[in-house]
Amino acid sequence: MNKNEERAISARKLWLETFQQTNSVSITSRKCGVPRSTIYRWIERYQNNGIPCLKSLSRRPRRLAKLKINDSIENNILSLLESKKWGQ
Repeated sequence: MNKNEERAISARKLWLETFQQTNSVSITSRKCGVPRSTIYRWIERYQNNGIPCLKSLSRRPRRLAKLKINDSIENNILSLLESKKWGQ
C-alpha cells in the first residue's frame, strides 16, 4: 500500500468517526468538506464490509462491451478508407 492509499484510508476513517460522533451526514460533510453522497457511500460500504472496505476499488470496468461490427459496417468503413485515401 502506498502513501496516497494510506492517506485516503485515514481520511475515510476520520469521516466515519465524525459521523459516529455527530450522527448526522450533513454535519459530517460540512466538517470534513466532502459531499453528503460521499459520506453516504462510505457509511454503506463500512456497514456492509467493515474496515477492509475503506481501500479504494479499481475503476476498471469488469468487462468490456463487445464491438458490434457486422460485414455491412466493415465494408462501408473499408470503402470510405479507400475513397478518401485515409490511412495511406
